[in-house]
Amino acid sequence: NAEMTTAKFSTISALHSFDHLNSTWQSYRDRINFYFKANKIVDNDDKKALFLWSVGDSSYGLLESLTAPDLLTDGQVKYVDLIKKLDSHYDATRNIMTATYEFYSCH
Repeated sequence: NAEMTTAKFSTISALHSFDHLNSTWQSYRDRINFYFKANKIVDNDDKKALFLWSVGDSSYGLLESLTAPDLLTDGQVKYVDLIKKLDSHYDATRNIMTATYEFYSCH
């Protein structure tokens, strides 16, 4: 069974890393979901492994801080939890930026 898993993942093209300067988190999250669907990846442990392998150094570091004191390698840290943490982080960032823009636009 391990040979089948290795063969399956070795034929899948890599995900691009997330760059918050050139893409929105929401767009990247949607593309990840399309990627998993297109490649028939349904196991959440596989999703977590592929996501963390490809997300990029900056986002990996952010996830380490968002999940602390738990480690990303811990079994209790699930793929859906990582996505929710990034959803919350980038939604809060966007709301701060919007509020700042609206504040300075009033003057």
